[in-house]
Amino acid sequence: MLAFNKLSIALSLALLGGCAQDLHQKISNDQMETQARGEVAQTLIRKKQVASPYLVEESLPRFTTRSVPYERIDKLPVHLGKVTMRVPGRHSLSSVGEMVQRLIEIPVVLTPDALLDVALFAPGQAAGAATLGANTGSNAGVSKAMQDNNDIKQRAVDAGANQATFTDRELSSTFELNYSGTATGLLDYIAIRAGVQWQYQQGRITFSRVVTRSMSVKALAGGLKTAGAVSMGGGMTATASAESDVWPMLEATLKNLISPRGRIQVDPKNGTVTVTDALQNVNAVSKFLDKQNDTMLRQIVLDVEVLQVDLKQEHASGIDWSVVSRGLGGALSLNAPGSVGVFSGSTGGSVGAAMSRNDGGSVKALVNALEQYGRVTSTYSTVVATTNRQPVPLGVQSSESYLAQVTAGTSNAATGVATGATLTPGTVSTGFSMVLMPVIMDSNRVLIESTLQVSALRELKDFSSGAGATLNRIQLPSVDSYSTMQRINVASGDTMVMSGFERETNLRDENDMVRGVVPGSRRGKTSKQSTVILITPRLQ
Repeated sequence: MLAFNKLSIALSLALLGGCAQDLHQKISNDQMETQARGEVAQTLIRKKQVASPYLVEESLPRFTTRSVPYERIDKLPVHLGKVTMRVPGRHSLSSVGEMVQRLIEIPVVLTPDALLDVALFAPGQAAGAATLGANTGSNAGVSKAMQDNNDIKQRAVDAGANQATFTDRELSSTFELNYSGTATGLLDYIAIRAGVQWQYQQGRITFSRVVTRSMSVKALAGGLKTAGAVSMGGGMTATASAESDVWPMLEATLKNLISPRGRIQVDPKNGTVTVTDALQNVNAVSKFLDKQNDTMLRQIVLDVEVLQVDLKQEHASGIDWSVVSRGLGGALSLNAPGSVGVFSGSTGGSVGAAMSRNDGGSVKALVNALEQYGRVTSTYSTVVATTNRQPVPLGVQSSESYLAQVTAGTSNAATGVATGATLTPGTVSTGFSMVLMPVIMDSNRVLIESTLQVSALRELKDFSSGAGATLNRIQLPSVDSYSTMQRINVASGDTMVMSGFERETNLRDENDMVRGVVPGSRRGKTSKQSTVILITPRLQ
């Protein structure tokens, strides 16, 4: 037995020694591999880095946030180096063109519109009349400073100084030449001073004043028209309407930016505006459209949640939002106070409050705070995305059929053929509908215009006439409805709480076994529901 134990111990030691040797070999190999990787890394670090190319050609498409239009133009010859033009006096564009042609030995062409007077391209339809009136007024009332300036000029002339007199037209159509730099810079300098543009094509330089440019307007053709009306006591009705189509007023606005000689063509279907006018006027139109595109393309997401609160008997007077706000730590701020009213029939309920929640919390916390007033259910929830000043409709509708008309049957005495009564069905639609139009302001606040219409089926009343075989019966729906239009200014991320839409329902049931002889049972129940609408705008 002792010999067997010694043999077992010897075998165990041999196995452990073999495992230890394998582990040692593995650790040694890992260390050598790590050392080799470190040496390679050090070599790569010390190696001279290859400069990245300035132009990299890629086959994969890349999308940028803003596209840059590509314009194919020719470059000036490379042999043109530094040029210097210093010519005393004032010169017209035609004279300057001849000087440049002699200097750089490239033909210079002036289009007929480049030689026209700059005043002919003043923006506005009555630019000439306005300029004339301004000049008349300035000549009529000469200030004391201008008189002093004239006295100084006269003393300088008496002392022997030369006097140069230019009219306003000469000052606007001539300019001085004092430039030293590249040939491209010289042409840019002349173009800016003369209010023209230059191009180098087919071996010649062309100066032109009138240009044609087609610009894109990022707005869809057509729009959405919304209207809301609220009826009040005494036969008074308040109506408001809004239209989101930007194209009708766009052309009228752009006409004020071009001259009487300019032409403009607005194409809503293709979303383009084509302008032919002087360069400065076309640039003004382009700048205006760029600003409008940036404004109209601002994205906004609206979170809409419609809650229905079945009020308890002890809270039948309505929801006290000051208590709810204290429960949320004062996170609700009142924007538009109002009275809470119960409506019946076609009389709309009043708006109790329009508040904004400024703590950025979720709707769940508000629902928990409302549960102290009754059972809270979510009747409608959605997230809609739209752009600035573009209305978006939303809602849910339910339809119910009823018997609207009964036409009595007829019988032919001669033939004995009789036809049965004809039933005509009707449909009543109720539910929730809303149109939201957000307006994003410069401060990143959102002005929301909401047009709300809510309707609910109260009951289907039966009306009958006749008895027995001549009994006819129809149904008439009784619908509760209310509508309102509001404009509220909130910050992005705040929750706008609209309340005060309350509805009271009275249910009565009478069951008599034998009417007037054996009394049965009568039951009655009154319930009150309050609708709370939560709207949260979020800028993208």
